[in-house]
Amino acid sequence: MRLHVGATGRIYWWVPWNGGTDGQQNLASTTDVTRPGWRPPNPDDGPRPLGDVDFISTDAGYNLWDHVPVRGGPAPAHFLISNLREALWYRTPYNKRDGTARQFFDLVSCDRRK
Repeated sequence: MRLHVGATGRIYWWVPWNGGTDGQQNLASTTDVTRPGWRPPNPDDGPRPLGDVDFISTDAGYNLWDHVPVRGGPAPAHFLISNLREALWYRTPYNKRDGTARQFFDLVSCDRRK
């Protein structure tokens, strides 16, 4: 998932992952997925510039999903990243303006690249 912070123009990349038996949905911060040689982080290592954040997603009718999005499947219509503000505020090497980013989002577009 690409998150573009309009106020500063910065882009952050995230990979969804399921918390296992706790039913928690999460996003792992990752490096730029468009760079040559990019590989998704595995559970034990890999660059996570902003760490992990909680992720709650819904369909267009605001029905909660009990799973994370998967490649080739539908994208959530709406989602909440409840601790995004803290991730951007404390972990970005930039100015603190990104730390005031919103936390609730609507799907803008979905690129289903294979």
